[in-house]
Amino acid sequence: MGASENEQRPGRPWLNRTVIAIGAASLFSDLSHEMATAVLPLFLGTLVGSSGPALLGLIEGSADLFSSAAKLWAGSIGDRLSKRRFWCSAGYLVTTLSKVSFALATSWWHILIGRTSAWVGRGFRSPLRDALLADDTRQSDYGKAFGLERAGDSLGAVLGPALSLALIACALPLRGVFVVSLIPGLLAAGMIAFGVRERSRAVQQRQQSVLHRFRSLPRPFIRYLTAVGLFGIGDFSNTLLILWAAGAPTIDSGARFTLPVVLYIGYNAVSALFAYLAGALSDRIGRRWVLGVGYSSGAVAAGLIASGMHSLPVMALVFGLAGVCMGAQEAVEKATAADFLAEDARALGFGALAVTNGVGDFVASVLVGGLWAVYGVGIGFGASAILCGAGALALFALLPTARRSSEA
Repeated sequence: MGASENEQRPGRPWLNRTVIAIGAASLFSDLSHEMATAVLPLFLGTLVGSSGPALLGLIEGSADLFSSAAKLWAGSIGDRLSKRRFWCSAGYLVTTLSKVSFALATSWWHILIGRTSAWVGRGFRSPLRDALLADDTRQSDYGKAFGLERAGDSLGAVLGPALSLALIACALPLRGVFVVSLIPGLLAAGMIAFGVRERSRAVQQRQQSVLHRFRSLPRPFIRYLTAVGLFGIGDFSNTLLILWAAGAPTIDSGARFTLPVVLYIGYNAVSALFAYLAGALSDRIGRRWVLGVGYSSGAVAAGLIASGMHSLPVMALVFGLAGVCMGAQEAVEKATAADFLAEDARALGFGALAVTNGVGDFVASVLVGGLWAVYGVGIGFGASAILCGAGALALFALLPTARRSSEA
């Protein structure tokens, strides 16, 4: 496992300037993102009608695919960039401006272009941000640092939909919500540009191919990516979760918009709480068990949707389990990756993890959305449950029993 130079300074507090700034950037960025996401399925429905599930799956999947390419690019060059902070901030800015473009959309393909552009910016910034965070954090604190960053992201995901509801209650049209999302997005870019401390380091001058460098990554890390990828191809987009809730036959027509958004706020609240708890717990008992519980929660949530039950308690349980899955996944996946990666390969390793997740998201969104549109909810989400469960089993089979990071 690759240990950071910061590990040699045991008195250094983990809650430093960089961790706080990146956590705040994640909060503002996801507040902006979720303001748009909460209303996007309904806005798309006004443009395309009953074709919503299939087109939403296509849009989300395509965005994830292009995001994966951007993550691979950022990962391949990130270890050779002397100013990661500048390029990371630029990625936040591209994401923000692309989401605001939804306000001008008159057709579904306008949404496709805007969402794809936003995810390219998001994909490019992710490996750079994660490398900046790991560079300024001790290995024994990776779980807490990445957990706090994910908690900030999820807290923004709670505040974003709530703000959207408040704006709509004040008679602001859906297009206006997209415009207002510009403000927190700009704050996120500013936090990275002016808040993060970029530590001096030796910049790589190697000209090896990305494939050659990827092959040099630790073999346990490659096995880990296999489990992550298997789970990922069943891990459907949360916009499909909102669309499922909006179409539940037990929902009164008057609550067709508000109840799914309220449930989504609850999902993000659970994710925010569990992200930090899961990260901190993984520092103490090991990453594999905590991440395995998260993956299993996602499989159970998909299975409940596939069962066809639509009562309010079942819907609340589905969103809660999905929140547990997201919190554990986003915090502990990165902490586990950081355990395996040497400092001079962090951007590439985080890029490989992000690409694995992105390709999985593309397959999952297209697969679940397509099966749902053609064969119904049971088949679409039943396939998701099987794949997520297989990913949880693969995690235990392929990943060695991890030592506590303090012992690594």
